[in-house]
Amino acid sequence: MPPHPPPPFPAVSHPLGGIPLVRLDDRAVNARLETAVSVRGIQPFHDFSEGPDWWNTDEYLLHLDQLAKLKMNFIGLHTYPLAEPTVWTG
Repeated sequence: MPPHPPPPFPAVSHPLGGIPLVRLDDRAVNARLETAVSVRGIQPFHDFSEGPDWWNTDEYLLHLDQLAKLKMNFIGLHTYPLAEPTVWTG
């Protein structure tokens, strides 16, 4: 497969190739300083092998650290209380 030709215009390109990145004028950016929703986070499902049932302490800390970096404020643990009668829902 032949290499892609260079773009016909000067632009900042991604180091791995692909679509060239274009610089935006500051006036074109509509920055928002508050979040669109008040509750942001994750609700991992326990019934999958990558779910929190299989996480160790380090993996819980890794997920919580990442949530903090992303300014998330919620972690919910999904259960099926009617289908799983031994699940504590208190």
